[in-house]
Amino acid sequence: MRRAIVVCLFAVVTSLSVAGCDHLIDLGCAERSCHFNLVSGGKVDLGGQELAVEKVDNNSVTFLSNGISVSLFQGVDLDFLGYHLHLGEIRGGEASLDVTRN
Repeated sequence: MRRAIVVCLFAVVTSLSVAGCDHLIDLGCAERSCHFNLVSGGKVDLGGQELAVEKVDNNSVTFLSNGISVSLFQGVDLDFLGYHLHLGEIRGGEASLDVTRN
């Protein structure tokens, strides 16, 4: 019984992530900072600018916005659109992104 409930819940969460919810799994935003878990095909909104997650690699995430492709690599932080982006752990096609407003 428990297993069926867990499988059903996992299927619902997975379908929401794949559908490209605006913030995917938003783990909590404070006033100046947010944490996101990103997957390919997802989206993140930074100050009204939508960034589509084009792909998640072993050590990078590539975003697409208005025809411009931007890659963020682990260990190299990026200041972009008034935000400081830090790529954390990447595991199983999912990347951790910390965002702080400059």
